[in-house]
Amino acid sequence: MKKHYSQHIVLRVIVRLLIPYIFMFGLYIQLHGEYSPGGGFQAGVICAAVFIVFSLLYGLEHAKELLSVATLRI
Repeated sequence: MKKHYSQHIVLRVIVRLLIPYIFMFGLYIQLHGEYSPGGGFQAGVICAAVFIVFSLLYGLEHAKELLSVATLRI
């Protein structure tokens, strides 16, 4: 069964605009984890949530193009 991802155009545009800011917030939590609450686990969850939301909205095929399997293994 083929899904039609074009149905959620407003959600797709909003998420595409927010992805860089969410990812930067995850990096901020990672880098400032010593001085404020947070650290590696919280930053990993935030950065992983970006790719999960992207794959839910755009499909797994586009998510694999964004981030290859070899990169994920590293």
